[in-house]
Amino acid sequence: MKPRTVYLILSISIALNVLLVLRHLDVSEGGGRYEASPDGAFVASANSRRNSNPFGPDRRIYSEMTVQRGNLSSPPLVSVIVRPERVSDEMEFRTIEDLIRWSDDSASVVFQTPSVKLQISVPETK
Repeated sequence: MKPRTVYLILSISIALNVLLVLRHLDVSEGGGRYEASPDGAFVASANSRRNSNPFGPDRRIYSEMTVQRGNLSSPPLVSVIVRPERVSDEMEFRTIEDLIRWSDDSASVVFQTPSVKLQISVPETK
């Protein structure tokens, strides 16, 4: 085999492998809202997102609801992803009223999106 042919085959193989790796990268775009619990111990957030990776297999909008202890930089206690979400763009959650509603005792939170109504009980604080 000629060296030119080997370089051509090697280049094609590398290019295909790079495309396969790029396909699995999540380039998440979107926005949403967050709401602190009445006692201030937790934060609930609801975001509508889209994977904008041009090589990605699924570019539909999905929603991500999380409950965190303390503030938004804390790791999530509970995280739920709903696919697909019935909204027209990935920023629509910013305009939905009553997207997040906490119970008065901060024991649970209700997320109301166009696709789902989800109630999450918050784990007890220890």
